[in-house]
Amino acid sequence: MPVADTWVVEEGSQIVAFMSLLDDLIGGLFTLPEHQGRGHGRRLVEHAQRLHDPLFVEVFEANEPAVRFYKGRGFVDAERKLDETGLHLLILRLEAGGTED
Repeated sequence: MPVADTWVVEEGSQIVAFMSLLDDLIGGLFTLPEHQGRGHGRRLVEHAQRLHDPLFVEVFEANEPAVRFYKGRGFVDAERKLDETGLHLLILRLEAGGTED
């Protein structure tokens, strides 16, 4: 994502998670499967929230683990639409004070 700001989480010399921001939109947040559940994604979202209020993310409604993750961080539904593939896309918003543990 050449126009995005990107942050990484490293363990040793390995990148285990990263997040890319396009202004106030999380354009990508990924954690290696074997490193999920260790708080990397939560810390990256908290970092993004310190930079942008409100903060947005687009996620496919069918991607239940991602929807659960973001809503667990305090994101709320802002919009629902069909993308060009015909799948439902949720646009979620997080405002100051919305991050939960």
